[in-house]
Amino acid sequence: MARKPVTRKKKNSKKKQGILHKSVSFFAGYVVTIKTFFKKRKIFSSANMINLVFVLVAVIFMHRLYDLQVVRGAEYRERIDSQYTKEERGKSISRGDIFFTTKDGTKILAATLRPLYTVAIDPRKIENKEALYSALANVMSVDRADFMKKASKKNDPYEEIALKVEKDVVAELKKIEQKGLVFVLQKERYYPGGDLASTVLGFMSFSGDTFAGSYGIEKYYDGILRRAASVRSKSIFASLFTGEEEDANSTDIRKNIEKEGSLNLTIEPTVQSLLEEKLDGVVSKWSSRYSAGVVMNTRTGEVIALATSDNFDLNTDTKHYRNYLIEDRLELGSIIKPLTVAVGLETGVISSDFSYNDTGRIMLNRFPITNYDKKGRGPFTGLQEILTQSLNTGVATIALAVGHQDFSDYFYLLGFAEETGIDLPNEVYGLTSNLDSKKDVEIATASFGQGIAVTPMEAVRAIASIANGGYMVTPRVVDSIEYGNLIPSKNLSDTDAFEVFSPETTKQVREYMINTVDDSETFKQFSNQYYSVGVKTGTAQIAKPTGGYYDDRFLHSMVSFFPAQAKQNEDQYIILLYTVEPKKVRYSSTTMKDPMFDMVDFLLNYYELPPDRLRSI
Repeated sequence: MARKPVTRKKKNSKKKQGILHKSVSFFAGYVVTIKTFFKKRKIFSSANMINLVFVLVAVIFMHRLYDLQVVRGAEYRERIDSQYTKEERGKSISRGDIFFTTKDGTKILAATLRPLYTVAIDPRKIENKEALYSALANVMSVDRADFMKKASKKNDPYEEIALKVEKDVVAELKKIEQKGLVFVLQKERYYPGGDLASTVLGFMSFSGDTFAGSYGIEKYYDGILRRAASVRSKSIFASLFTGEEEDANSTDIRKNIEKEGSLNLTIEPTVQSLLEEKLDGVVSKWSSRYSAGVVMNTRTGEVIALATSDNFDLNTDTKHYRNYLIEDRLELGSIIKPLTVAVGLETGVISSDFSYNDTGRIMLNRFPITNYDKKGRGPFTGLQEILTQSLNTGVATIALAVGHQDFSDYFYLLGFAEETGIDLPNEVYGLTSNLDSKKDVEIATASFGQGIAVTPMEAVRAIASIANGGYMVTPRVVDSIEYGNLIPSKNLSDTDAFEVFSPETTKQVREYMINTVDDSETFKQFSNQYYSVGVKTGTAQIAKPTGGYYDDRFLHSMVSFFPAQAKQNEDQYIILLYTVEPKKVRYSSTTMKDPMFDMVDFLLNYYELPPDRLRSI
């Protein structure tokens, strides 16, 4: 006759009896020790009193151990089983939130943690596998064969049957009146806006065994967003009973709480969305390789929108990430010309009545410098014509009059060989070795944005100095850091602006750029009787890797600022848009003007900016 198998209940009963016997014996031994101690020694000596204290502490500890292992042992063992978890790689994280900020100061979630669940079973507790499967299948999709295989493992306390289950589904599962279900809360990084501002936000990924910010804000502020609490594979109860030590790399979150916070961005979600829409439209219409743009407050450096045309959904997509605005060095072309005019005025080499004889061509070091149409405008060509008609010969003449050293010094002062300091990772600085050349042709080409390669953000920062009265500001995408109730928010609005041009110089250049809109045939239709807008376009040839330039590949750019004559205590914005290699179109005024002025008109109304002029146009 086969021996009847011993049930788990009887095994546990024997185990419990063994523990009880050992604990009671150990306790009895201490009682005998105490009794002997009192008989053989004097009680009230100092040494004896210390020994007595140690004995009493040992007795109390044994009583607690007896309570844990015997009296409440079954309860704790059940809690161990229910709390046993497996770390789902990269998802069990604790991390600060990131918020967009609307124009009225409202915070909109840009990045947060989303609760998801791992649904598992404890086969030991399942009473009816078929009933439990049917109940599960009524709520979510479950593979029957896989479920039955896992449910048959009678000695296994934990088998996963579904990952990343939404909390509303779990709420329904918890209504199932069957034993054996286990729910393990996991958290993953979630971006409610999908692809909105993906260039700014970046994302998280693994670096070895560390799951951390890899690009964008997630990387730059990883040390602030990251929480110190570690994820362990078992609960504290499991550690107590199994004797496993706490992870040596885990950190008490309280020790670093002062370094951890959430971020409030300067990015305005509505403006960001419009910018992305306009960039996508340019690529779609002109079949460009890509487009990019930025909107910045010229007074504070606050970036309210920054985007590229190849955004991607941060929740689902993985692709090569590159922030062209700070990681690419480009020859941006004629949008640099207003800076050359400003340098000429600031050094006193030219004045408002400057004019020259434009023949359409000048020879420097055996290289021709020509206007875009190779035509001359004749004598008495002044500063207004140089900027409105974008004359290469004009700015080259000014740069040569300023001189190599002074011209170079000013362009370095404008930050063309240094990082802007924007709080995003991987920023590079411009390649400007031509500024150090003694050849006239190198200074001449630099004066109209060729021969030197700068980042678009460097260009925005420099041109903003003309708009804001002559100051270089530091661009930024984070407004403040929230540390909860423990430490006040760290406001980042203070700028380290410094002056590069006088108010008189910038006022004069602004007027030329405003007149370009009001009086030129290209832009006159966009002139506004309530607001002044300054603009400059750029059409730059793209350099060949082997030297020289392509004849049929161009980079189109356009910059505008508005209200151009705003008072110093009023907000003023600058926009840069550019597109790379548009097809079947020659000049940037064709590709850029419509999306640019759509943005300008929207921002003037959306922010309800005060008019800076009242006149008929």
